[in-house]
Amino acid sequence: MNLFNFTKNTFKIFSVSFLLLGFNVVISGFLASLERTADACIISLNRGLFAVSLSLIIMILIFGGNGIWISTIASEGLVLLLSIMLLKRFNKNLDQLTYNSTAHEIKTV
Repeated sequence: MNLFNFTKNTFKIFSVSFLLLGFNVVISGFLASLERTADACIISLNRGLFAVSLSLIIMILIFGGNGIWISTIASEGLVLLLSIMLLKRFNKNLDQLTYNSTAHEIKTV
């Protein structure tokens, strides 16, 4: 019964990361579909390598054995913040492009 309780508690911790994971995948796919491949690659590399490794080391030092499972939440959270920053930067560039094209149209008319 001890293994069952351990598994149940571990799954509760680990499953929270799936809430964040979806946003990261969608934002990465969105940026890739708009040919922002560098931004999409940054998100993917951080999800798969950099943020995971960093959060794994830090969370194990802080939380011990449970840090393995908490590191997925931490890494997806860090990547979500990065994804939102990249998305805001893209939106700002899009707004400037739209504003410049509208201003150009007004000047030429």
